[in-house]
Amino acid sequence: MIGFLRGFLRGFAGFIAGVQDLAIFSGRVVIRSFRPPFYFRDTYEQAYNAGVGSLHLALISAFFAGQALGLQFSRQLAETGSTTLIGMLMTISVVRALGPDLIGLVVASRLASGYTAEIGAMRMP
Repeated sequence: MIGFLRGFLRGFAGFIAGVQDLAIFSGRVVIRSFRPPFYFRDTYEQAYNAGVGSLHLALISAFFAGQALGLQFSRQLAETGSTTLIGMLMTISVVRALGPDLIGLVVASRLASGYTAEIGAMRMP
């Protein structure tokens, strides 16, 4: 029982030390964000690459996902004879529900792979 308690307290102390390190690091990041030098051009380039650079990939993915969803809706609605509702259902499902999630996943994965490639290309001294 004492061994379990000792191990638990060591683990808890390690957790608290990790939280402390995270808090100190976060504070340093916030403080140094408002000190020069400011990299406005680099920030603009990264934002442009993240947004406009990912647009074609996101649109192609959304197009094919919408086509697959439309095909499935048309098959299901043809059984009940209400195929006139497919436009409204596609608008609700793709634009409101599926679209933002799909675009977010595609853009996030593109950015993560780009950052990973940049890190992989770095050389260690």
